[in-house]
Amino acid sequence: MVDLREPSAEQGPRTNGLAIASLIVSVVGLISCCGGLLIGPVGAILGHRALAAVRRDPGRYGNRGLALADVIVGWIAFALGCSASSTSSSPRRPRPPKCCVASSDSRDVRPVCPGDRISLAT
Repeated sequence: MVDLREPSAEQGPRTNGLAIASLIVSVVGLISCCGGLLIGPVGAILGHRALAAVRRDPGRYGNRGLALADVIVGWIAFALGCSASSTSSSPRRPRPPKCCVASSDSRDVRPVCPGDRISLAT
């Protein structure tokens, strides 16, 4: 039979469900590639709420360290998601070859590399 009564002082503090949910969400945001950008703040906010519940009633919940770790992991996942999305979506400019030099002919605007055959006939 399941006991649905409030926990007594003899049983000790119980685990906060928000802290467990925050841990799961934060770790998923951390291991997913760009999912941390969206999932990381959710885990951090759940961790903040779990931390507030522990502060509000420390006799009922006893896992302050878990809630604090969830907040930290959630924001780290968000930061990694931001950096991953900013580096993957930035356009790359093509660099000119290092061997190119300017042409001496004012009408020719193409770069000329050593070894190219140049015709001087007009």
